[in-house]
Amino acid sequence: MTINEALQKAVKAYNAGETGTAKRLFARIIEIEPNQPDANHNMGSLLVKSGDIEAAIPFFKTALEADFIAAQYWFSYIDALFKLERYTESKELLAIAKTKGCKGKAFDDLEIKLNSTDVELRVRIERLQKSDLDGSDAYLAYFGIGEAWQRLGELEQAIEAYSKALYLKPDCAEAYSNMGVVLADRGKLEEAIAAYNKAIAIKPDYAEAIENSLVLAVQLLPIIANYGYDFDNIDKQVKSKVVLRPKYQIQHLIKTFLESDFSKAHTHNNNFKACDPNLLDKLVPIDKVFCNAYSTFLGKLLETNWDKAPGSEIENKVYHLGESHCLSYAHHKIKIDGSNFRIVPRITFGAKVFHFSRIKDDIFKAITKANFVSLPKCSKVFISFGEIDCRPNEGFIAAAKKLNVPLEDLITDTVVGYVQWFLEQNEGQNHSLYFINVPAPQYEKEHSADLNSEVARTVALFNAALEKYTLQHSFDLVDVFKFTVGNERFSNGLFHVDNVHLGAKAIAEIEQQLN
Repeated sequence: MTINEALQKAVKAYNAGETGTAKRLFARIIEIEPNQPDANHNMGSLLVKSGDIEAAIPFFKTALEADFIAAQYWFSYIDALFKLERYTESKELLAIAKTKGCKGKAFDDLEIKLNSTDVELRVRIERLQKSDLDGSDAYLAYFGIGEAWQRLGELEQAIEAYSKALYLKPDCAEAYSNMGVVLADRGKLEEAIAAYNKAIAIKPDYAEAIENSLVLAVQLLPIIANYGYDFDNIDKQVKSKVVLRPKYQIQHLIKTFLESDFSKAHTHNNNFKACDPNLLDKLVPIDKVFCNAYSTFLGKLLETNWDKAPGSEIENKVYHLGESHCLSYAHHKIKIDGSNFRIVPRITFGAKVFHFSRIKDDIFKAITKANFVSLPKCSKVFISFGEIDCRPNEGFIAAAKKLNVPLEDLITDTVVGYVQWFLEQNEGQNHSLYFINVPAPQYEKEHSADLNSEVARTVALFNAALEKYTLQHSFDLVDVFKFTVGNERFSNGLFHVDNVHLGAKAIAEIEQQLN
């Protein structure tokens, strides 16, 4: 039976109300062809009907990534996010969908619902503000106000409301945990960690607070003690039900890899893979993607024979700042200007080039700056952010359509701001900066030829702009594109360890440029 025949049979079962049969058939199709859009969309729709909207999100996302034109895929994905109260994402995607010609009553109604949700949240705030704010349960009203402001993205108002809740009930661990999230988003790292510490002190088995604190602690690992965070003490307090959770294991996988404790990293990755599937299914989609992506990527890097890997005894260090790409060459040896160095990673989860080009302060800038200024003065520093900006569904391509600006102008403005930000941070530090550009992209078979071509063009534009503006400030550029490119501007497949990341095999090519 061909995929198309199996799909027709599955759709027939779906339309006949034979849910179990349809789900099994769609699952089988996805197992054979993971990015098949109709199968993913229908599987997502089945899960929504059964009430498991969280589980439907990855299927809708996969369908949309495979076919950016289908209006139904856009609608299902946006509507599911709306039902999960992820209003900001829903609004952003709806704006992009409109640029792709998604019109009609269903989209109009969805826009009305999204706009009315903001009104409802503000009405809720107004109602809570008029409630009894002097009674014994007044803190609950302020807590509710804080949650509403947080969902609206009004972070300062949320902080104020949570502060009032904590004034009335100083042992409210939930308010401290939520406060930590908001403070971290604002880039107030020290205050955020203090809030998490208080939440955990009040409620030592509070899984959400522990996991949220780990997110910051792992990124600030070499300097986290300066913030009053004690990994060992918190780990001693953690109960088994928290340890068994997937996010806990993945954060410790990343931590132990950053520390070059590869034996423990293997253990944490195996523990993650052995986690209860129900716990993984309960994760919000962005956390599920995060966990699975790091498990796969670090699993590839851990395949290195680290007992024989060079670099561990070398005293000279070159620091590598970036998101997940800073792990590609971590702990290996590299020769620069004739001397051997060990590559030491400093990670900022989810940071993109555009975060550094904005005036706004946020968690990405705060973490990167904290790590950057903590390095010994006059260090050699690799900087690699930006690859995610060159994907079709995240970054420049989507943003240019959303903002209705030329792609070239958006890339230029963003790169100028990105390089300028690091120039400003380097005042007084005198680090030697090496900006790493974006490698040749993988050709994604689930995307159209035109969309793949647009990704390749975006990578070329980004790399050209980065070369121009780094050299303008006398920074060095590491060109990983030129040795990863094959036919038609796509990856030659020699250096990637997955669809996104390069591996340590690239170091020899980078060395040639640095010597």
